[in-house]
Amino acid sequence: MCSSPHLRFLHMDNNFFIFFFVAQCLLLGALAVRPSPYRWIFFPLTAGLNLYCYFLNPTEDKYTNEALRCAVTSNIAVASDYILLTDVQRELRLVGQRDSISNAGLKARLQWACQLFTSPRGVGWTHEPTKVLPPHPTLTRFQFIASRLGWVATCLLINDVSSILIRAHPYFAKDAPPFAEQPLVWRFAGVLLFGLVATMNITISHTWFSIVVVGSGLSQPETSPHIMGKWSDAYTIRRFWGRTWHQTLRRVCSVHGKFLAQRLFKFRSGSYLSLYVKLYSAFLISGLVHVPPTNAGALHFFLLQAVAITFEEVVIALAAKAGLKHSNIILRCMGYVWVYCWFVYSLGPWIDYHVSLGAYEHGGMKLSLIMGLYRGKWSAERYDVAA
Repeated sequence: MCSSPHLRFLHMDNNFFIFFFVAQCLLLGALAVRPSPYRWIFFPLTAGLNLYCYFLNPTEDKYTNEALRCAVTSNIAVASDYILLTDVQRELRLVGQRDSISNAGLKARLQWACQLFTSPRGVGWTHEPTKVLPPHPTLTRFQFIASRLGWVATCLLINDVSSILIRAHPYFAKDAPPFAEQPLVWRFAGVLLFGLVATMNITISHTWFSIVVVGSGLSQPETSPHIMGKWSDAYTIRRFWGRTWHQTLRRVCSVHGKFLAQRLFKFRSGSYLSLYVKLYSAFLISGLVHVPPTNAGALHFFLLQAVAITFEEVVIALAAKAGLKHSNIILRCMGYVWVYCWFVYSLGPWIDYHVSLGAYEHGGMKLSLIMGLYRGKWSAERYDVAA
């Protein structure tokens, strides 16, 4: 649930920008070079540069620094997939691509590599998880840009209102008690606000990016579906993480899980041991990508999601034996309540982590209109909850 960094990244330390950019170029080069037994050499180079960036503090804002570290660790995980675990030019293909790209010239391979590099969800590729992603847009370029600009405006407004309500929520102050110790009513409200802000930040960033790449002609509208799935699908924890929430880490987590389960431990594909090694390793990798290993509380949140999925699958199996089905409207509503209550219970360490970084002291995104007008009026206003 890593939110996008604030616009303070424009003032980041030059060393961070240079080394981060070089690491990205090396990863792109690893995707473009023809298959070779020496291609693995790209991994220590790009991983080393990313690790160097990880230990820098490019801005004065702790929250922005942690958001940038999230990008750095994500890049290392992607490099591990594309360089060490996958022979990309032989195994991955665009939809409609017949021949291996390794037979093409350098220019074509670079274009192919850029498409793979900028498509973490695999949209337009044969490995795209089409059953869980939102439908591809069927709009003209102009219609796509117009609709997405309207969507950005809507999300900015929702983000503004949510940020204002967070500023009015006494338990988002840095000196507030831990989330788990707060009154239950504030915890229910806090989860809703935290989720709205995180969702809007991710959605706004992705939508701006899709407007730029489609508007510039670098991509087609059909290759830019919405980043979030249907919220109506989120009636189980598995469906929330596997369908509703953005799927940008789906491949990198599943590939590493498959490596552990089938290539390292040699578990039979489809067996319970294989499935649950994949499940728990996926959330462990996601946690390591999002937070430093030293923050056990926040990392604990991600591992708890796998525990919840294990529990609910046992319950669903027992319900199925009793003749109860997901399509039952009462059970579906109970599922929504279960998912929300689960996050009220488990999200505390993750919220505490963001609060400790001062994520909500700045008053929301810097592009916000309402926040800009009212920041001076209520930026310092908090209830006294420390006592």
